[in-house]
Amino acid sequence: MVKSGDMKGKTEILLLNSAAALPPHPSFVLSRKEHLAPLGLFCLAEVAPERMTVIDLQFSLPSEDFFCDLDCNEIKTVIVRAGRNHSKEYLRALISSCRRIFAAARVGLAGTINKSFVNLGDFYIYGTGHISVLNALRGEKLSGFINHMQEELQMQLPIPENMFPEVYCFNAPPEKNLGRKTLEVAQPWLGLHEFSEKFRTYPGLRWFSELAQWLKRSGFAELHFRPSGLKPSCLHEIRSVMLNLKVEFAVSFVEVQPEDLKNNCAGAPLRQIWFYRPRNEESKELVKCLQIISEERCGAGLALNTDSAEMENLD
Repeated sequence: MVKSGDMKGKTEILLLNSAAALPPHPSFVLSRKEHLAPLGLFCLAEVAPERMTVIDLQFSLPSEDFFCDLDCNEIKTVIVRAGRNHSKEYLRALISSCRRIFAAARVGLAGTINKSFVNLGDFYIYGTGHISVLNALRGEKLSGFINHMQEELQMQLPIPENMFPEVYCFNAPPEKNLGRKTLEVAQPWLGLHEFSEKFRTYPGLRWFSELAQWLKRSGFAELHFRPSGLKPSCLHEIRSVMLNLKVEFAVSFVEVQPEDLKNNCAGAPLRQIWFYRPRNEESKELVKCLQIISEERCGAGLALNTDSAEMENLD
């Protein structure tokens, strides 16, 4: 487990990251487990850092020994950010463990989980979590299906000032490595919902630049950005930021036209451009995009859809 926050302080809200607490989907063939850093949880905890703590479970269930420096009776709310390939049995065991350790706390779920799992806890948060944690800190007992997504999309989360701990515990999959220590970044500005595939947003250059500075201070000089609302037209300014920070990076897109890439994908420190889950009908346009990237001497990657068709996730 990895923890951040003052474990000896009066923590009232625990943000548990279990999104990486299971092996990848069976259709993935990786030489090691992909372990994404819970950047969105770190940003959410910065709303009240002296009263909130982030716990990264790292492929395990919580144990009582881990919380020996923490007064479990002070914890009022436990928010478990789960992954899209978690089973109902695993989530039940996880919630049961939390209820046993934090008997006085409300225990609920968040994240892109299967729709049928939302009632496993005391509540489910659909959104970044910004309004929900503020309400919980005011003494509200979170309950039921909580949806503040549209309001929270207009609220900007803070970026932590301090480095996050145990940087070597987080890693991108081998095919996305740009160097010795590459960090894969989703949409941390979306907090609990940073791995959403429905909401593709971009927080603006200033927030993005401050995020990159924080990650550089935390020891990462290679960043792989997963799909977001970032457009190819933004690459010039993003490249300028990364050049000043001496950070190499890769970007990812879901839908992009060849004309969008022209004159936008050349130049260091941009190393790779990835396309996520292209559809068959986009194959001709995709080939044109790959040709443009190749001409600019930039690497190209494809991330194909391996999600189970049987799972209907809250995205």
